[in-house]
Amino acid sequence: MAELIHCPECGNPLEKDHIICRKCGLLLPIKQREQAIRAKLSDAGTGSGTPFPDPGSEIAEDLQPEITVQIAGEDSGAEAGQIVACEACAEAGAKSRGARCSVCSSWLCPEHAITCGVCKKTFCREHIDRSCSLCNDYVCPDCLLCCPICSRVVGADHLLACDQCGQVNCEQCMSSTGVVLKKHYCKNRCDLTAEEEPSACEECGELLPGSRGARCSVCGKMLCHDHAVPCSICRKTFCREHIHRSCSLCDDYVCQECLFRCPVCDAIVGADHLQECDHCGQVICKNCVADVGIIVKKKYCKNRCDLLTEETRKQGLFRKLIDKIRME
Repeated sequence: MAELIHCPECGNPLEKDHIICRKCGLLLPIKQREQAIRAKLSDAGTGSGTPFPDPGSEIAEDLQPEITVQIAGEDSGAEAGQIVACEACAEAGAKSRGARCSVCSSWLCPEHAITCGVCKKTFCREHIDRSCSLCNDYVCPDCLLCCPICSRVVGADHLLACDQCGQVNCEQCMSSTGVVLKKHYCKNRCDLTAEEEPSACEECGELLPGSRGARCSVCGKMLCHDHAVPCSICRKTFCREHIHRSCSLCDDYVCQECLFRCPVCDAIVGADHLQECDHCGQVICKNCVADVGIIVKKKYCKNRCDLLTEETRKQGLFRKLIDKIRME
């Protein structure tokens, strides 16, 4: 068993292989400590096995090393001889790397210092947990609140105030309207009874009294007449971010739901430019369709089904001619 001595600062019992007092953080260099112990004990006339003098005695004060312990985060301009002593692991580190716990004021190294995800204060592991039920982040008790609707315990950064009743709820219990001009309402309650307010275009800010505006079918953004773009096929309204001049045949505005790729020529066309082959049933763009007939028109895949049907037609005429000759 290692021989015990006492810290000259606080009197805490130490083993000889300890270089830092775990109670007060005092640095105790082994060589200097042993030399001081032998010298002072010899002057006092005591044996080598005599315990270290009481912390309040003059001998103990003389034994204190002339090396300053720099507590974490106390002074960013610390001298080279000053060090950081974490009170959680007693590990000595570089100067000014740690911080104090906001509750118990313990000095902590970066590994043991935990920052609250909301207020950014530092805490030790005893005074902070992964408490937010939405993001599972570290949140201190001061920044935790209980949602009055679902009773979830969440961080303050996940709370929203209802624009109608003013109640503060978690974001999971709120419904939002608008993209630029956002409104938040209690879900399945205030959002059902919220009065319609005069809307404005979310692109230019123009007021839209009555039913002059329209919403984008994708993002719900309120748009004026100049910024609302209808699809040329389904006539739904879109903002300019969600519709483009996509048809390769007419260069008109076509939404994604009304666009198709021709299996023959690989062109992107609107649904109004598609036609079905009367022979194989394949749907292709009109550029890949051949019209056959004058009175009774048929549509066939160009350079494929149209050639097959023409050959079949010729064979039919030839058979009729043969049958007629045989009958004569």
